[in-house]
Amino acid sequence: MLPFCTPLNFTDIQKILFLRKDNLGDLLYTLPLTTLLKQHYPQLRIDFLVPAYSAPLAQCYADADQVLILPDSIKPSGDAYRSTVDAIKTQHYDLAFNLHPKFVLAKLAFAARIPHRLTRTERLYALYANHWVWQQRKHQRQHELDYNLDLLHGWINPPDRQAIPFNFQTSAAAAAKVETFLQQHQIRHFTLIHPGSNGSAIDLPLNLYGDLIDAYPLPGTVIITGTAKESPLYQQLSCHCRKPLIDATGQFSLEELLCLIQRCTLLISNSTAPLHIARAFNKPLLGFYSTLKSTHPRRWGPYGQEQSHTLIPANENFATFQTNLKQCRANMAAIKVTDIMRKLDAILAEPTRCQPT
Repeated sequence: MLPFCTPLNFTDIQKILFLRKDNLGDLLYTLPLTTLLKQHYPQLRIDFLVPAYSAPLAQCYADADQVLILPDSIKPSGDAYRSTVDAIKTQHYDLAFNLHPKFVLAKLAFAARIPHRLTRTERLYALYANHWVWQQRKHQRQHELDYNLDLLHGWINPPDRQAIPFNFQTSAAAAAKVETFLQQHQIRHFTLIHPGSNGSAIDLPLNLYGDLIDAYPLPGTVIITGTAKESPLYQQLSCHCRKPLIDATGQFSLEELLCLIQRCTLLISNSTAPLHIARAFNKPLLGFYSTLKSTHPRRWGPYGQEQSHTLIPANENFATFQTNLKQCRANMAAIKVTDIMRKLDAILAEPTRCQPT
């Protein structure tokens, strides 16, 4: 169903502020909107207001002009709130896109007196906006990026799903650090495995990652990535595997991780930001998913590859939702390495997909 929105003429808009305070994947699937908007309306300047932990992702996006930092744990009152309102006011925005409908974000745009404020209608604080899109995402009928594109219905003509642009641009310094790391370990081609998800997904059990590494001829050297807190995952995998592994946990900034993913031959992960970054770079990838409603690959899979590049447990169905979290975890633990290997065979056999950069 197409959204309804009150009239808004983009030809009169000069400066836009996108507001988000959620996860990296949510932000990543917002960024292409800036590219599409600028293709249709070249006069636009588009900024982001996001938390510090996700700001580097927006800062690496060529069509994001400026990134403002949303204070941690900001409340709809207090010093941090007032200083953020003042910072927004100085920018003289014409339009605010509240893509993550949280009360504090809606109130910020209102208090900063941004003349046009667009949001979805399913929350009471939509009353702080004056342009509304009817949309309910709780039914998980389509991908998160498709929901975001629906917000621009009538203002742009979105391209085919496989042609959605991702316009990342990283620094020479970040690329140099990655190159130094690869040279130190004498790595040319490599597979990235990102076994953690910081609790945002139902993870494939670590022992299955280890069995896969030993059983399947993964392209090049195997590098394990993750945050510094996830470094024990490397230690556990290293003890489990017969094959040598390279530890990259906690060694790269977010921008440097983008550079590393851009260089990889293959990425294997749970439903987490590195998987979606790999999709943005059109890298061969495989993601492990449960069909639990809140994490279903229909909405949160790699865009345009929700079925072809994901693996769900054999006793779950892509067309339905699971509701029992405990059962979903048991189903993930029952995935067979032979099923993962068959899926990888198909992915790596795709034309021009397995060529290293």
